[in-house]
Amino acid sequence: MPAPPETVWSVLCNFDVMGDYIPYLAYYKTRHVLKTDDSGQTTEALIEGKLKVPVLTVEYTLFVSFFPDRYRVEWRLLQEEQVAQYNQQGLDIKACTGGLKDVDGYGYVLPYDDDRSQSIYIYAPVVETSIPLPGFAEKMVTKTVTSGYMHGIRDRVKQISK
Repeated sequence: MPAPPETVWSVLCNFDVMGDYIPYLAYYKTRHVLKTDDSGQTTEALIEGKLKVPVLTVEYTLFVSFFPDRYRVEWRLLQEEQVAQYNQQGLDIKACTGGLKDVDGYGYVLPYDDDRSQSIYIYAPVVETSIPLPGFAEKMVTKTVTSGYMHGIRDRVKQISK
């Protein structure tokens, strides 16, 4: 990435605007901030999203953990029983509308060079669908979504670094 880790991290933490520049992502919306650190930065949140790819449209909620001191973010799909627990606590959370069995992953940023003017972003999503997809369709979705995400993040980093 053509920017320091701090800049890349600021893009990764701002889920609410990712729908503006990530292909196939209709939106992300922070539904509830569960925890913050001493400086007020979010460390745990429930984030709702909607993904629209050629073979699948799905709404879902992720439990997202942020580790600002390590420029690391981790996420996992809330399962139905977890959604029910949050709803019983009075938190309005959407269950997955179908198509996804499980989603989890992580991303983190490292400095690329000694002067920290560039960064490496490691992105490791794991997605398991609940509907059978032919191998070619699964590969197309994975390649298209992952590539679109990485290009979107890179382009956003370039845009805010100007």
